Amino acid sequence: MREGRHADALRLQQALTPLGQLVTSGHGVPGLKAAMDLAATLCRVAAPKCGDCPLRDHCPSAGRTFAKVARTRGERIPF
Repeated sequence: MREGRHADALRLQQALTPLGQLVTSGHGVPGLKAAMDLAATLCRVAAPKCGDCPLRDHCPSAGRTFAKVARTRGERIPF
């Protein structure tokens, strides 16, 4: 989004929505939280561990790597 790639962000959201619905329809919100925890440990930008992921057959990003985006050092806004 920062780079103005709104169409790419929309396509990614549309690709991930069915995965979220698949997880929540069978396991509810706790299942979605578990999937997020799983993603936090396996889904890496430069070196994803797709071979270890039970959701790889349903993941639109399975097997893909992405360039890391540098973090900005601007002012942080607290919640």
